[in-house]
Amino acid sequence: MFVVILAAAAIINIFSSHLLAIINNVSVWWHVAGAAIVVAILWIVPDRHASFSDVFATTVNNTETFAAVPWIIRNGAQAYLQCGKPNNGGTKIYSVSGDVERPGNYEIPMGTPFSVLLDLAGGVRIGRKLKAVIPGGSSAPVLPASIMMDCTMDYDSIAKAGSMLGSGAVIVMDDSRCMVKSLQRLSYFYMHESCGQCTPCREGTGWLSRVVDRIENGQGRQSDMDLLDNVAENIQGRTICALGDAAAMPVRAMIKHFRPEFEYHVAHKTCMVPAYV
Repeated sequence: MFVVILAAAAIINIFSSHLLAIINNVSVWWHVAGAAIVVAILWIVPDRHASFSDVFATTVNNTETFAAVPWIIRNGAQAYLQCGKPNNGGTKIYSVSGDVERPGNYEIPMGTPFSVLLDLAGGVRIGRKLKAVIPGGSSAPVLPASIMMDCTMDYDSIAKAGSMLGSGAVIVMDDSRCMVKSLQRLSYFYMHESCGQCTPCREGTGWLSRVVDRIENGQGRQSDMDLLDNVAENIQGRTICALGDAAAMPVRAMIKHFRPEFEYHVAHKTCMVPAYV
């Protein structure tokens, strides 16, 4: 987003009165391609569909970034930065899903308290209490309610709390959710998405998924929590692309914040949540 702000400011300063004519001559092509996550992260697999032509350079950006450009061009970069908090200026679109009354996309200034965003989404499901939040997409470390409710929705605040804002895909979990089951789904996803090129990710994501499966299916061992943390630690920072980190961080955060729930699952061969959905 910062690059876009600088680009918009540069356009205004350099082209001034000719800006409208320039904008009118711009063509935007939007192509959705199905591929492994590693392609989007590192662009290591050539994809002819991603190139506009063999001659001209192609700009590939998130749709949210492009959506901010018109406002920035009209009002200026400084006006955009003033909407928010220092070092975290502008607005961000948060895609709130999970156990809320009104899931959806909400655009708010950076630095807005999480409690405000939760209220915009209708609050936690009626009759339930907030248990945990994944603030920046499935790869972001989970935060328990006690920490998340003190956070503001910006990069610095979420990072200080031990997670990351990432894509702004906020996943809300209430007290009906089993954290073992939740991690089972996440771990399977990253194992499935691994391209298999590098050993830590190829082997590590498989280990994570199988061990969490074992716990969920009532065959876990008390040593499994340390095993999960150890495997995740040896994946993180040791892979070619960021998918390895994306697989490891949720595991380590779940064990850190919800270890008693995993231990209960192992000891009793069932979830401590009476009836999760």
